[in-house]
Amino acid sequence: MPHSLLSAEFLLPLASAAVLFVCLVFTSIQGWRSARPRWYWHGLSLLLCAGILIAVYAAESSDTPEMPPLFSIAIWMLMAGMIAAIASAFCLLTRRFLEYRTRQRETSQ
Repeated sequence: MPHSLLSAEFLLPLASAAVLFVCLVFTSIQGWRSARPRWYWHGLSLLLCAGILIAVYAAESSDTPEMPPLFSIAIWMLMAGMIAAIASAFCLLTRRFLEYRTRQRETSQ
């Protein structure tokens, strides 16, 4: 059976890598742009970068076919960083939407 580009074996890792890349770019941009919680965005970016580097190191240094414990720790770091980045992006989007609605109400009155 030929390998299909629409199979789950191809699309799930591709989607995960795309979400990881978007989260990393978003946290980096917010870290350089934001004025208030700059340390938060830099911390998320550092968490994502450290997770990537640890996962690559653990995957290359493993001699057994089993998943090394260090790799699973790196995956948990990546998941925590991605969830926090997505939740923070959702909070920023909600706040901007609510500010936009209040400005619209003030100008219409």
